[in-house]
Amino acid sequence: MPEIQQQPSTLSEMPVTVLVECRQARSGRWVEEQWQAVAVVAGKDVAGHVFESTLVHEDDQCRRYLWSGLRLSLYKDGCESYWYNLMSEQPYLYVVCFAEEDEEGAESLQPVLVTADQQEATGHMETDDQVYAVPMPEQVHQWVERFVVENYVPEEKKKRKRTQWADESRDGRGRAKQDARADESRDGRGRAKHDARAEESEHVETTEHDGSRPIRH
Repeated sequence: MPEIQQQPSTLSEMPVTVLVECRQARSGRWVEEQWQAVAVVAGKDVAGHVFESTLVHEDDQCRRYLWSGLRLSLYKDGCESYWYNLMSEQPYLYVVCFAEEDEEGAESLQPVLVTADQQEATGHMETDDQVYAVPMPEQVHQWVERFVVENYVPEEKKKRKRTQWADESRDGRGRAKQDARADESRDGRGRAKHDARAEESEHVETTEHDGSRPIRH
């Protein structure tokens, strides 16, 4: 079995078997093989301890293999991801596979990991591993659900105290606005007084020049 990095602190495991299918797909004049993982079977009665494949079906269009010796592991730090998976419309298990070639160059698909963690599956997809989502069997769903109920502790979200930013707004923005308005007020009244004095001065000069008295309304 190819080595794949496992997470530490496994809290619970279940033996599983993966059903892998190979279909003959016609593309023009050519026929290509298309591989995919199609199901996961769980339980001690159906899952063997030896990592091996067994041909269980074959016809002109399709071959199916059962891969035994795999285990579904659950970890406490993955509970949040398991919970979101369980709450989705269709919970899934994710099968990570490697493409293999035999001595004759024939390709096959080999499952190496089964997980209920969506984030772990996404991480393998980002490294170009082949990942297949298959429906979660009811037996596995109940088992994962029990594990989440017993181990999942949601993190408390810290709320920002409203009084703090409200006070900051009043002390900071309030003072800034107050100072700005004061500056505008001083600037406006100062200009108004300056313009009034200038007009009065011009009016006096005109009166002295032509000898007439100013007319006041």
